[in-house]
Amino acid sequence: MSAVNTMWRPSTCTTTGSCTLAVVCCATVYGRRARTERLTRSLSLAPHLLLRLLLLAGSVYCSKLAADGSVQELNALWGKLVSEILSEAWDEALQDLNKLKIAIDKSFGTPLQQLQQRSWMLHWSLFIFYNHPKGQDELVDFFLLCVMSVWVMCCVRLNCAVVFTWGCCFWFGLVWFGPLVLCRVSHMNTIQNNCPWLLRYLTAAVITNKRRRNKVDEVIAAIKNESNTFSDPITSFMERLLVKFEFDAAQEELRKCESVLVTDIFLCRFSVDDAVVNSLVEDFMTHARMFIFETYCRIHRRIDLGVLAGKLNMPLADAEKWVVELIGAASLNAKIDCTENHVLMTVQHPTM
Repeated sequence: MSAVNTMWRPSTCTTTGSCTLAVVCCATVYGRRARTERLTRSLSLAPHLLLRLLLLAGSVYCSKLAADGSVQELNALWGKLVSEILSEAWDEALQDLNKLKIAIDKSFGTPLQQLQQRSWMLHWSLFIFYNHPKGQDELVDFFLLCVMSVWVMCCVRLNCAVVFTWGCCFWFGLVWFGPLVLCRVSHMNTIQNNCPWLLRYLTAAVITNKRRRNKVDEVIAAIKNESNTFSDPITSFMERLLVKFEFDAAQEELRKCESVLVTDIFLCRFSVDDAVVNSLVEDFMTHARMFIFETYCRIHRRIDLGVLAGKLNMPLADAEKWVVELIGAASLNAKIDCTENHVLMTVQHPTM
């Protein structure tokens, strides 16, 4: 099965071969069963794989002929994306996901139709992001889309203080990068207006991904806006911890997160192996405890290890060992008073 999928992945199929295969397969629809059986036998393919190739070949062929922004182009890109997900070609699927994003922005549909298309695109993207090696990074970037801040940074670095130059670069950037900037706004608007439950996956990705910790403020803002319409243990944990600073309530929500992590098909990475699922749950819990510890340290100068162990839901000995390792790894300005079981936070004042 895997060998067949690798052999017939979209990246290895030429347009000519796809067209030929599409013609042959379409002929079978009109009753030429003998050709279907001969083709299936010669390629050593099961009938359901042949049907999958029919969908892929038709999508590739139509995507080459369809006009930009047309319904045919959208249908072709959707078919190609789904075929690559079924074939587990994650690199190609990620590339076509970006193509689909641009095609939706260029489409001439109504705003409601574009909202529906973006909603389906964000849902289908979860299959890619939770299977791609760099999926967690891509998920945060795709849902938040930091193109606007990158464009502003480029304008600041590349332009002098001349008003005319600023104006020209503004219009140039609006023409070339306008769709991408709008894409950032539209994606967050799509999540907040039509599918707020996707905040669960965005929040989980930010918690477990140290490279995207700088996106916490944007995620918290979205959680606050949607707290009256949607809430689950993962988003509630972040709200209780970083908005209301209710550590006991945050710890209670963290306990509820375990059941969510075990039952959610994406968060457990499609695995039914208990060892793999438990490893993913423990990884999430470790990063969540780091959030609790860092937040608690920011608002306290002296921390009782017994109280901290209770807030981390850990035995005292394990909490002390965990704090020592965290202080060393994070290079925090802190030390442990073993006689009183206290963590002392020190502040380094800048030299004048």
